Amino acid sequence: MKKSGALSTAEWENDRKLVMSSGAPFQVKLLGVVEVAKGRGVDVCEAAIHSLKGSTKNKRRLLLTVKADGIRSVDEETDEVVFEQPIEKVSFCSPYPGHTRLFSYIAREATKKVWICHCFASMKDPGERVCHAMGCAFTACMRKQQSRIAELNKLKAAKKEQARREAAEAEKAAPVRLGLSSGAELLFDDDEMDGMLDPSEMACAPAEADKTTLALEKAIEDVEKALQVAKIKADEAPAGEPSASDTGDVEVTGESAEGEQRPVLSVANPFNEDSQ
Repeated sequence: MKKSGALSTAEWENDRKLVMSSGAPFQVKLLGVVEVAKGRGVDVCEAAIHSLKGSTKNKRRLLLTVKADGIRSVDEETDEVVFEQPIEKVSFCSPYPGHTRLFSYIAREATKKVWICHCFASMKDPGERVCHAMGCAFTACMRKQQSRIAELNKLKAAKKEQARREAAEAEKAAPVRLGLSSGAELLFDDDEMDGMLDPSEMACAPAEADKTTLALEKAIEDVEKALQVAKIKADEAPAGEPSASDTGDVEVTGESAEGEQRPVLSVANPFNEDSQ
């Protein structure tokens, strides 16, 4: 058998559903409001209600409605909105231990930036029931905030992934730099690379490079080889016999890949002042 004043599980569940929909209404009397030093604490609420005891001020009858997004108190006689606070501004609620129908909640006052404790006496229901409805609103607020945070995290992750993809696409579309032995660089876009040789082979592909430049480089390479050979012969020749490098007549000629005459490069004796 249910104890007097106790609520069944079905009643708790019904209050929760009302909070999440049209709102859970409670008929109350306003005892008063008290500025408090902090935003939570049973002792804070008790002290606030205790400070209002013995007050001869006429108590207004209000309809207090608790919803998932806020608390609204309306004067039953004039329909005037007395209090209306977003649930995010409500920090704490508590029944009064010394009286089953007394309760209070603390909310942040928007303009003065102070904590205000709103104290009430319920006309029909125990104060614990009103506080339970507020607790349901707090839970809904917490889940809403968690959902917002999760959505923000998803957006941040999506932006980060988009930035990563754009960076990868930019790197993929960047020109490919190929170094020639002469120190020059050739720039190719990805589309221009189709059908070409592997980049490692590009520097030695005469059909794709400047033929004149390659011919000159080949001639210089041949001259350097000829000088090395001449030096070896000079070292091996008997004393007093002139070598090819002594006469300064090292001459290299040749033809390009297409039969064109390459320029004739003469290497002068570096000690001959006439060659300067």
